[in-house]
Amino acid sequence: MRSFQYIVSLLVVLFSFLFSTTVLAKDESAANINLVFVTDLSGSMKTNNLVDPTRGFLHQFVAELLVGDRVIMANFGTEIGVNNPINISDRNRQNDIATLDTVIDAYQFTENYTYTSGALFAACEAIKRQSGPEVLILLSDGKEEIPPGSSAKWDDLSSSCSGIAIHVVALTAASKPTLDRVGKELG
Repeated sequence: MRSFQYIVSLLVVLFSFLFSTTVLAKDESAANINLVFVTDLSGSMKTNNLVDPTRGFLHQFVAELLVGDRVIMANFGTEIGVNNPINISDRNRQNDIATLDTVIDAYQFTENYTYTSGALFAACEAIKRQSGPEVLILLSDGKEEIPPGSSAKWDDLSSSCSGIAIHVVALTAASKPTLDRVGKELG
């Protein structure tokens, strides 16, 4: 049953993204989409057998990107990683997609903590440096567990993430408290 709910959640996000892209394409003055994936790399993703479905979802989504889209791959666990934007170009679309696929395949789901608020803050700051519509997709299965020496970033999120369309994919019921907080902080 959980697997079915996971697939349904992923399909909803995929279709809402594709629909948004289609609407934007009809407006010639609209820029291509700026997309940031924020992926949980905590060890619980491996324990809960979510590695292959998460990678599969990311690969599928990346394959649908349009020429002119900009993509940032962010990840979190104990540490936060934010890659430089990759612009999907007409001449190098296949290479650009292959680069993103390589990033996805390199993800190691072994981190000890789940630093959700820090990752959201870093991802919002990175995507705001781009021009055009901004979409953030958060994939997580757990509640926030802040690494030692770090602090929660919840108070900073509303200003940092203002104007960014945020989609959250809750991969397990355990993620509900953290994802409810995302909704509360970001409206």
